[in-house]
Amino acid sequence: MCYDGGKLGKEELNMNKFFRMTIVMALVFGIGVLAKNKVVWAGGFAHEANQTDLAQLKGLVWNDVDRDGVQDVGESGLPNVTVDLYDGANVLVNTALTDTNGRYQFDGLTPGDYFVDIVPPTGYRISPKDQVANEALDSDVTTTTGETPVTKLVAGENILKWDAGLYTLTSFLAIPAPGSVKPPPAAITICENGDFSVGGVSIVKVKELKSGYCLVAFLRNHAFALGRIPDGAGKVLANITFLQVFYQSRFVYEVPVADGAIEICYAVPPDTQAQIYFFDFYGPRFGTRTGQPAWEPLETTVTAGVACAKAQTSGAYALIGK
Repeated sequence: MCYDGGKLGKEELNMNKFFRMTIVMALVFGIGVLAKNKVVWAGGFAHEANQTDLAQLKGLVWNDVDRDGVQDVGESGLPNVTVDLYDGANVLVNTALTDTNGRYQFDGLTPGDYFVDIVPPTGYRISPKDQVANEALDSDVTTTTGETPVTKLVAGENILKWDAGLYTLTSFLAIPAPGSVKPPPAAITICENGDFSVGGVSIVKVKELKSGYCLVAFLRNHAFALGRIPDGAGKVLANITFLQVFYQSRFVYEVPVADGAIEICYAVPPDTQAQIYFFDFYGPRFGTRTGQPAWEPLETTVTAGVACAKAQTSGAYALIGK
C-alpha cells in the first residue's frame, strides 16, 4: 500500500471501500442464515437455541357429568373446546382447540407470566374450582371467568395442572335402567326462596336462603343403592333426588340452619306407608363420614298425602316405603 503526502491513493481507497462492503455483506448474510437456523449471538459467540430455554403449558378439559369439579372414572375429555393463552399483560399469545381426548398444549413459550382462558361451548358451564387437594383431579379455572391464575413459567418448565371441568344441566352419569318410574330430566338450579319441582317427581322447598348459596337438584333412577336400604323399610317408590349445595360457586357439604331452611317433599302413593331417607353420597369426599354410607331415615311429616323432610345436606334423598 502506497502513501501520497500522508493520504491514501485512489486505488487504496477503492480497495478499502471494497473490503468494508464485503465485510458488511458477509455479516448481514451470516446473521440472516443464523437467524433462519435459530442461531443466536451471546457474548460474541453464536450458539444453537436450546429447547430447554423455552417452556411448555398443557392441560385437560373434561366432561364433568356429575358437576362436582372432580375428574371421576368414566368422565371423558371434551374435544374442540377453545383455550386462549394470555401473557401477564393480558395480551392474547395463542389459541388452541382441545383434541379428541380433551387435551391442549402450548409449546415454545418464552419464560414469563401466563394464564389460560377456557371458553365453554354453547350449553356448557364451568365446574367448581379446587374441590379436592389432588391437583391432578380438580378443576383449576374460576367459574365466573373461565380463567386460571397467572403463573410464572421458567425455562424448561412444563405446567400440567391447568385442567377444567365443564358440564351441562342435562348431563348425568346414570342412564335410566328399564323399569324407571320416570326418566331423569334436566337438573334445576335454585338460588332463591320458593317451591321448585324436580321433574314432577319431587319438590324442593327453600326458605330464608342467604345470598351466595345455590342448590342443584336432579333425579337418578330409583334402583340406586338398593342393597343399602334397611331391612323391613320397603323399597324406593320414586326416582331419587340428588341435591348439591354451592356457596359462592364452591361445592359445599351443607347449608347451615342459620343460612336457610331446605326441605324435600314427595307425594306418597295411596295405601302406602312411606318415609324420606337420606344417603350420604358426598360424606366420604368431604371427610364427614368414614365407611360406606347407607340409607338413613329422616324425620318425616306427611300432610295431605305429601311427605316432607329437612334437606340441608348435599346427597341423595328418596321416598322409601311399602
